[in-house]
Amino acid sequence: MLFQLLKTLVLIGFISLIVLLFISIYLTNKSIVPIKETFEKQKQFIADASHELKTPLAIIKTNTSLVLSHPYDTIKNQSKWINYINLQTDRMSELISEMLSLAKMDAAENKLPLSPINISKIVESMILMFDAVIYENNIELETNISKNLFINGNKESLKKLFSIIMDNAIKHTNKNGNITVSLFSDKNKVKMIIRNTGEGIEPEHLERIFERFYRVDSSRDRETGGYGLGLSIASSIVKQHKGKIYAKSNIGEFTSFIVEIPQQSSL
Repeated sequence: MLFQLLKTLVLIGFISLIVLLFISIYLTNKSIVPIKETFEKQKQFIADASHELKTPLAIIKTNTSLVLSHPYDTIKNQSKWINYINLQTDRMSELISEMLSLAKMDAAENKLPLSPINISKIVESMILMFDAVIYENNIELETNISKNLFINGNKESLKKLFSIIMDNAIKHTNKNGNITVSLFSDKNKVKMIIRNTGEGIEPEHLERIFERFYRVDSSRDRETGGYGLGLSIASSIVKQHKGKIYAKSNIGEFTSFIVEIPQQSSL
């Protein structure tokens, strides 16, 4: 009887160890997954960045060679090649600046300092900054801004967020098209919607447009100077404000970018 009891206890202990081993393996693998995903994203980011830098560097090198092949020619005669070099230098500077912004946001120690701010005033002031560009592009602007909406936020980052989405809307609005900017309170959240008429975004692209270096149409975005980092920066800013950003679109009709951030009580 005692032997049978010991045998049962040993068996239970052995089974418990096996179960514990499998649980440990499962938890270890589960904890490693985010680390592996982060590592893979970093590898992909570096690969994509390297690819993006190759093109302007190749253009700079080619045009530099053309200038050097005519050492006695005037700057005026070679201005075409010099302007190409200058343009690509600016593009590289923009890319590096955007990459640094993302790197800072990724760093855990670089959390945005947040404080209660009136987002209504920020959006109203930013709309005024885009008036001239909207007029030059023959775009009709409609606004629906609720007054005195407060969030816990960072003023400069929110300005950047608005600029990224508004700039994107202007670039992709059809000729004589329309942009609508709305800001209102909805279920304890402040919701901002920037909607533009135009060709729209295919459903398969909507989930991926916030990925780094992702372009819906690579050739089109290169023409407008985009690297596919703007919306990724916008997404990072929204996350640091404990909100969410997403897009909706009807092909051939419109695209809307929606930002939702928790609302604070008025001061």
